[in-house]
Amino acid sequence: MCLLRHPGITQDTMARHFHLDKGTIARTVKKMEDAGLISRRVDPENRRALCLSLTRKGSEMAPEILAIDQEWEQTICSGLSGGEKEQMLALLKHVAESSIKTIRKLEEHN
Repeated sequence: MCLLRHPGITQDTMARHFHLDKGTIARTVKKMEDAGLISRRVDPENRRALCLSLTRKGSEMAPEILAIDQEWEQTICSGLSGGEKEQMLALLKHVAESSIKTIRKLEEHN
């Protein structure tokens, strides 16, 4: 829950955080705003940027979403030992970092 940990984050920063294009973030933000989960306000330091924050409704949903996420992780990792789970997470982190580096290199060449 990026907005829970980083209230006031800009849409651009969120796009970079999730390695998504700005259009994808803008569409998702609009849906969440329409659902009353987040609010957008103009960044006082950069009038072209929008800062995002959870609304009261969004904040109230956060514990339930975190619990669902934790339950899902426990379910999919239920057959793994503690060491296997640590190894899997380390490998996934390595793959994700490699992917991000590759995407950045490709973006530099374009």
